[in-house]
Amino acid sequence: MATGAALADLITGATGAAGATGATGATGATGATGGVGATGATGATGATGGVGATGATGATGATGATGATGATGATGSANTAESVLTISSGVVNIDCSLANFFTLTLSANVTSVTFTNLPAAANATTIMIQITQNASAAKTVAFPASFKWPGGTTGVVSTTLSAVDLVAASTFDQGTTWQVNMANAYT
Repeated sequence: MATGAALADLITGATGAAGATGATGATGATGATGGVGATGATGATGATGGVGATGATGATGATGATGATGATGATGSANTAESVLTISSGVVNIDCSLANFFTLTLSANVTSVTFTNLPAAANATTIMIQITQNASAAKTVAFPASFKWPGGTTGVVSTTLSAVDLVAASTFDQGTTWQVNMANAYT
């Protein structure tokens, strides 16, 4: 037969209750940190946003200073009416303060033409004289030496009865000299 120990080996008794779980052991040391991974590819650019609203208009700036006043122009005769000239003892006097346009009917020969009330220094003037020849006998006009004619040839009034001549005269030196043109024989 079997011996006691062997017998015990042959008979297995019931398993006993499980013992209580033992305490958790201490946490082990943290392992080394791993290397940094490669950077990923850049993502696609997003769509451009819409244009924003226009900002408010800024305030108007201050008004600049007024500029200097320009020079005053020369004063000329404002007369546009015509003045009738007469012959007195062969003399015709032209008063430049009355008008710039004059008419003269030749009732006698004119031996002298004089001027009064010429414009002040640094002011020019131009006059027009309509000369109508006598209707029955031609008359003459002796123009003053201060009249300077184109080409140096002194103008002569028309001898045709009732002919109309037109004299234009300008002075830039208070009548010392006149630049004169004449158109003849308006009939």
